[in-house]
Amino acid sequence: MNIVRKFLSSAAALALVLAAFAGGQSFIVEADEGIYGSMTYVTVDEDMDGVFDYVKITACDQSVTEVEIPSKIKGLPVTIIEEAFYGCENLTSITIPESVTSIGDLAFFYCKNLISITIPDGVTSIGVNAFGYCTSLTSITIPNSVTSIGNYALEYCTSLTSITIPDSVASIGNGAFYYCDILESITIPEGITSIGDKTFSYCNLTSIEIPDSVISIGNSAFAGTSLVSITIPDSVISIGESAFMWCTDLKNITIENPKCEIADSQETIYTMADQNGNYFFKGTIYGYENSTAQEYAEKYDKNFESLGEKPIVITVSDIVKFQKWLVKSGNLMEEEFIKYDLYKDSKLNIFDLIILKRKII
Repeated sequence: MNIVRKFLSSAAALALVLAAFAGGQSFIVEADEGIYGSMTYVTVDEDMDGVFDYVKITACDQSVTEVEIPSKIKGLPVTIIEEAFYGCENLTSITIPESVTSIGDLAFFYCKNLISITIPDGVTSIGVNAFGYCTSLTSITIPNSVTSIGNYALEYCTSLTSITIPDSVASIGNGAFYYCDILESITIPEGITSIGDKTFSYCNLTSIEIPDSVISIGNSAFAGTSLVSITIPDSVISIGESAFMWCTDLKNITIENPKCEIADSQETIYTMADQNGNYFFKGTIYGYENSTAQEYAEKYDKNFESLGEKPIVITVSDIVKFQKWLVKSGNLMEEEFIKYDLYKDSKLNIFDLIILKRKII
């Protein structure tokens, strides 16, 4: 298998060089340099200046049980691990040097006997399926340098019970923790803007806090989890199809955004189904009066309890905007400021502005 990979790597490098000359375009040039211990690597000339910049580990003897990756090979830093340990079923231990900045796609896919791993500071990305099907993995340390976790990066890590995602992470891919079926605890960092499709499907999560930075929840994002209660913050503007399907323990879900777009299907939120294709929610949906949460609950005959009228939150920026509108008298749509008729005279004027300022004070 390694021989095939080595041949393909060499052929790909040659093809890139020929394409660069033929099309006058800039390409990363790789040159297969051979074997280091049990590993296969290539050297990379990223800026096409004729000088190789770093080393990428691309394959490994699949019979290995322990590996220590060097920080340098032929004087060049080892910075990328890509598909290198794909299918190394016997691998139980690995040491990754500080020089590595990227754990690429399929890097440790199906290393089913790998028990623990520490990702060094300096790594900025974890690729697609990087640790997929590492079914014995009980511990993984993600440093503060990581900014992205790829699609299905840790799917089917069925021995993983908890994981800490650092605040540096800005994106988590679809299905990143799909079917980590005993995963009980995870923290979503501030800064994450979306929870993708199937991200936490069939995890054993009993509770989770969604930060105010999140604006969307994808299809089947929390399907089959053990959640008992969850609050969807006001920042979330959309909830995808089947987002909370088969959440058999879910007793209440609070949707704070009265205009949140909820996928129009009885399968979006349910705890059980019958043989006739009917979906039931044993819990309660909480939301504001005349909200989409109320509309959804009533349409699909799910329990709903009102949080009352959504309170108006007034900030200094609101006052500045309203004051500019009053001065220019019409540059902005009047409907935007109807809520500021605090003088209750069905007009928007200086009296409302005075009351607004007093409220802030």
